[in-house]
Amino acid sequence: MTSRKWQSSAAVAFGLALSLAASEAAMATERWSLTGFAGVMTDNVWEDSLQPWKVEFIESGLIGVGLGYSLPIWREGLSIGPELQAVKHFGRQSHLEFNLPVVVRYRPRRHRFAALEGYAFGIGLSYASEIPQTEIDRDGASSHFLAYWMAELEFSLPREGLSLVARLHHRSDAYGLFATDSGANALVIGLRNEF
Repeated sequence: MTSRKWQSSAAVAFGLALSLAASEAAMATERWSLTGFAGVMTDNVWEDSLQPWKVEFIESGLIGVGLGYSLPIWREGLSIGPELQAVKHFGRQSHLEFNLPVVVRYRPRRHRFAALEGYAFGIGLSYASEIPQTEIDRDGASSHFLAYWMAELEFSLPREGLSLVARLHHRSDAYGLFATDSGANALVIGLRNEF
């Protein structure tokens, strides 16, 4: 997919999501969340990071916090909202990273697996205070600004409002949207508290 087609598709999808949110905003109840998370960087492309037998961990990790806002939209269980993340890297790199994805969450009423509470996907912008060393090691170069996306599974815990999250944390050039052909992945776990 060319960069222009990708940009057009992303703009249309984002516009549809916002219009759905606006049409239901009057009858919605918003929710705030605070998520603390930690993870380990991988030396894989994102697809391989989801296959445990292919994951190659590197000596670099991250710890972070995310403040999220969710607004229910369209159907029960579906919500959209931003999540502002602040991340500190350690190991092979020691920079700060700030991400601002728009996150779509789905929490079905009925679950096939009792502990699985929901799914989420978020996409937005990422800023690194220094050019990340793991991205340079892997791709030869990188950039302060890249695209950011996350894919997440959320698991219920006994205390209401508290959940366990497992996510893929991904910075990338978004298939050529950013000039630098680079990116990074981390496997992350965390705790989310909704209020």
